[in-house]
Amino acid sequence: MNRQTRRRDLDVYIDLRSPYSYVAVEPVRAFARELDLQLCWHPYAIDIEAAYGAQDARNPRALRKVKYIYHDARRLGAERGLEIRGPRRVYNAEIAHIGMLFADMSSFLDAYIDAVFAGFFSHAIDIEDRAAMAGLIEELGGSIDEFDAFLAEAGPAELARQKENAEALGIFGVPTFAFAGQIYWGADRLPLLQQRL
Repeated sequence: MNRQTRRRDLDVYIDLRSPYSYVAVEPVRAFARELDLQLCWHPYAIDIEAAYGAQDARNPRALRKVKYIYHDARRLGAERGLEIRGPRRVYNAEIAHIGMLFADMSSFLDAYIDAVFAGFFSHAIDIEDRAAMAGLIEELGGSIDEFDAFLAEAGPAELARQKENAEALGIFGVPTFAFAGQIYWGADRLPLLQQRL
């Protein structure tokens, strides 16, 4: 059968602080290769305090939930040798997520995602530390001066626009996949998405 095919886009929303986003990265990439999809990665910061309570005031149920999430993510990550240590505190993801947008424009997004996840979950990088994130950008081939300018000017506005677009789609958690007006929350929904495709 002769038919012209066009590579389709799959929008993927992740939070660089999310262990479930971390363990989903490689399965999503494999899924995209198998189905010839172009992945479009988007940062989406979940409201951790709204979901689980303030870190120093969580009730027993919220504490059990957070412990389970990390235990479960470690089980999933162990299959691929991923180190997932619980964070020391609730981090602000803004600099890291703006860095993600910058890395996308600079054509090293995959390497950036991998480096930030690995560094964050091994406690090797502080994603709130501008200098540390700029250093990572430079290691990956980016310009610190250009990153600083983006961080100070266009980056926050673009991050806000991304969040607005995500919420208009109905995104509320990560990882979430958006295709043809439908959203699929969680990597365990990939088989359902495959049926849709």
